[in-house]
Amino acid sequence: MTAVLLDGTATARQIKDELRAEIEALKERSVRPGLGVVLAGENPASSVYVRNKTRACDELGIYHETALLTATANTDEVAAKVQEYGRREDIHGILVQLPLPASVDASRVLSLRLRLPSKPRGTLKTVWVIGRVKPSSSARARATVDLPAPAGPSIAITMTQPYDRGMPASDARSRSKPG
Repeated sequence: MTAVLLDGTATARQIKDELRAEIEALKERSVRPGLGVVLAGENPASSVYVRNKTRACDELGIYHETALLTATANTDEVAAKVQEYGRREDIHGILVQLPLPASVDASRVLSLRLRLPSKPRGTLKTVWVIGRVKPSSSARARATVDLPAPAGPSIAITMTQPYDRGMPASDARSRSKPG
């Protein structure tokens, strides 16, 4: 059996190149994708994650805006920011970074039904991108709402897709292992 060491840098570059093409096509139609980020509290790992996402937005030409809320923020304050982003024409995606402070009901925030502004035909639809903690790590994270898959496994699947499509593995990065 041959094992292949995945080249994360090359895969990321390929994914970003594909995104650049999509973003350029949108810009030709006068649409600049926008991401609204809600970061509540002072979790260092969450801050790093959000910073990396906004750097990627800068690199790809995606508008972004981050709402920094204090660790004392409550459910209504976080929900109000999410709803504000949902009403805005320049925001096409919302990232609610978890974990949220203990004072916030994450289930309620993540299950909000947004009244979206009407968008011209053929432009972006609003999507949710949600940073998650492991469901077993806290009762609040075991929400009964239907949430996207956790980021870690989704990233692992995404990383293997270019190889499934025939992306050649570098000889220097692949090696045989006995099965």
